Formats: sequence, structure tokens, C-alpha cells
Amino acid sequence: MRATRSAGAFRGAASPATWLTAITLNLARDHFRAAKRMPPSTSLDDVGAMPAPDRPERDVLQAEMSECILGHVARLPERQREAVLLHHFAGLDHREAAAIMGISEANARVVLHRGFAALRASLGQECILDFGDDVPCERR
Repeated sequence: MRATRSAGAFRGAASPATWLTAITLNLARDHFRAAKRMPPSTSLDDVGAMPAPDRPERDVLQAEMSECILGHVARLPERQREAVLLHHFAGLDHREAAAIMGISEANARVVLHRGFAALRASLGQECILDFGDDVPCERR
């Protein structure tokens, strides 16, 4: 909806995909800023999809792990969080992420590397990581 409302502002300086990704990034920034100001919610509306009946325990553990990892991503400094979200979750390469962030490709690589290092350190303090397992993260 935001893209259709601001279609007149598209100057054509970047590709449409880059422009849409920038809009998405701004929406994510707005979400994280609002989440910092809101108290944690325990509403039933926030509960995710029910696990598949054939493997409920693993599905619940994976959902908890995803929520935990996203919580750690949300705590990263804004620049690092942007780089991690754009590169890992949105699947953009370094050049595309750099264009959206308004920095050089080399700087984007550095920011991404530091973001992943900070994320790894943060997870390592609270989790036992084992990437050979179906559910690679377990709380300490």
C-alpha cells in the first residue's frame, strides 16, 4: 500500500526492486522503533500457526528459536540490523544492500560482518548452538 501511495515519488534513479526494498526496509525500521516503545505482548493474537501433528515438538522448538533469533536481531544496532535483514532475510547481495543503505559496497560488507559477529556473540551468551541438529539453538 505504501508503494502505491508513493508511486509518484519514484524518480527512476534506482531499479523498481531496489525502490520497493527501500520501502520495505523503512517499514521494518518503523516496526522495530514502535516495538521498542511498546510493552511485550502476551495476546493470543500473537501466537503463530499451530505445529503440524506429525512433529509438534520440533515445530514448536523451531518457532521458539526463530522468535529468539529475531529478538537478537532486533537488539542489534540499527545499521547492523539493516544489513543483516537485507542480506540474510531479504536475500539481497552486498551491492543491493549498500545502495539501499546509502553506503559503499565495501562498507556494507563490513557492517554485515560486524552485525553477524554481534549476533553470534549475543546468541552465544544465551544459547547453546549446534548446527548439526534440526533445532540448532537451545537456551542455556
